[in-house]
Amino acid sequence: MGEGYLTSPLKNVKLDYHRKDKQMTLEGYTYRVGDLFTTSRTGITGRIEKFVPQTLNVTKVMLRLANNQTRFAMVKTR
Repeated sequence: MGEGYLTSPLKNVKLDYHRKDKQMTLEGYTYRVGDLFTTSRTGITGRIEKFVPQTLNVTKVMLRLANNQTRFAMVKTR
């Protein structure tokens, strides 16, 4: 299975990192390690295990699925 992608429909969305990448704010919602996250493109849902900033506009989000598999979602913020 491929990677999931969450693309923002808005321009210039601010992505803030807090507590050494333990949470992020995307489009007014705050996501923390342990929260459920669903990708918009593939619909994959999993618990957030960590955030890995890739560039200023892209963050890799590591998800733990219900079947204990790991998936990565590339979150575009602009």
